[in-house]
Amino acid sequence: MTRETRQRRRAIWITCINIALHAACSQLQRCLEPFQVEALSRDGDDATLVYGKLQTIFVLIQIIGMPIVRWLLRTVGVRTTNIIVFGSCAISYAIVSNATHLDMLLWSKIPALFQATFLVANATAQALTHDDAHVVLRLMNMAYAVGAVIGPLVGVAFSRISQGDDLYTGARYSMYLSMASVVFSYLFLPNQQQAYDNNSSGGTSLHPRTDITLFQRISNSIRTAMQSKVLPFLLLHACNSLSSSIYSTTLPLIWKQAYLFSEMTHYMAMDRAATALFGAFVMGPLTQRAGCRGVVWLGFVGHLIAWCALAQMKMANWPAVGIGLCTQIVTTGVAMELRQVLDDDQDLQHCLLSAARIVGPIVGTTLLAHQGRVHYVGGVCVGMDALSMLVLALFARRKVKHRVKWE
Repeated sequence: MTRETRQRRRAIWITCINIALHAACSQLQRCLEPFQVEALSRDGDDATLVYGKLQTIFVLIQIIGMPIVRWLLRTVGVRTTNIIVFGSCAISYAIVSNATHLDMLLWSKIPALFQATFLVANATAQALTHDDAHVVLRLMNMAYAVGAVIGPLVGVAFSRISQGDDLYTGARYSMYLSMASVVFSYLFLPNQQQAYDNNSSGGTSLHPRTDITLFQRISNSIRTAMQSKVLPFLLLHACNSLSSSIYSTTLPLIWKQAYLFSEMTHYMAMDRAATALFGAFVMGPLTQRAGCRGVVWLGFVGHLIAWCALAQMKMANWPAVGIGLCTQIVTTGVAMELRQVLDDDQDLQHCLLSAARIVGPIVGTTLLAHQGRVHYVGGVCVGMDALSMLVLALFARRKVKHRVKWE
């Protein structure tokens, strides 16, 4: 094994560690933030609506920052960009850990301008590997899943130590872990600016340079969207993305209504673990056996059952986990269908997903704030699922292979 190979492997493992630490920190903060918003809200403010606005602001800033991070990757290289990304995470957690009023939680969202963590992880994988980049990306997804499970469990430990009174210890430790990622990136990641920018070494560029203008890309995307074989699946993708955004925003608030913080973090960890195990061991065989279309139908039916169960039950644990699993099923099936009709053009998918992430938090928290009941949220999501099933039955008649290869 050459020295260069050892350095590459070490850099890949460091990137996976950084991804796992980031996932643990973000999921821990996801558990804490509803309680922090409630504690810092002014008299007369609805904490649920404030929480939704904060999530929308975070997504908007993150989307605006995507082109900036891409420019940094081309200009200063992978290592420096990793340092900037995880340094911005540390700044955000530092602000949260010292928040004394609600405006400081808003200020903590500003560093999200540089928090395109998975974009940087993709670029790192492309820079460090050539033909086996997809293997490294799968390894990074596994690292994220592990971190997403560990984060809520750490929240349980902090809650027991502080007896549920300290809402800022998690943010302080998240700041330290993000600073550790900065140090790891500086010490172990090579500054592969040229490998990311050029494609001379045989690797696949993440964002290859083309002569097409932005206006031409938009025009091409619009023409593609209007095709009869594409439009139904884009509608499915839009409905599912909006439903998923509403669910991911309101889930911490729903569990906050039903449980104490220690119980909530326990069920959050259970939800993340179930999703990770399902994706690793069940999703592949299920997709190969049922096909893309069968997976989508199965996910929609499961959605309907799980949302109805969540609306009727006082306990919000198992139905919520079921919604998460069904969301993963639908997302996977629709994405595979879109991959077949759109080929390599992912601009439309990203545009719809970004729009859903912006609108979803406001819609979800507005519905949940109405008498504080989950019925309204479930009703809207079930309605979108029913619309999606109607579109799938009436318009999405393109023939697809029954068996597909799971990668």
